[in-house]
Amino acid sequence: MLSENDCSLQELSEILNMGKTTIHHHLKILRAAILVEMNGTKYSLNANVIKLLFKELDHYLKQ
Repeated sequence: MLSENDCSLQELSEILNMGKTTIHHHLKILRAAILVEMNGTKYSLNANVIKLLFKELDHYLKQ
C-alpha cells in the first residue's frame, strides 16, 4: 500500500481493518529498518532503500 500512496496511521488502520497499536508496532519496526519513513503525519515507503535491497539481493544470488 505504501508503495502506491503515503498513508496516515488512521488510514492504514481503516484500510487494513486492524488496530492502530498493531499497525504502529509494525511501522516502528519498518522505520527502524529504514524501509518506511514519515512525511509529516503520513508514512511512506523509502523507495531508495528498496531499490538498494533488490540490488544487494541480486548481487548475492549471482555469486
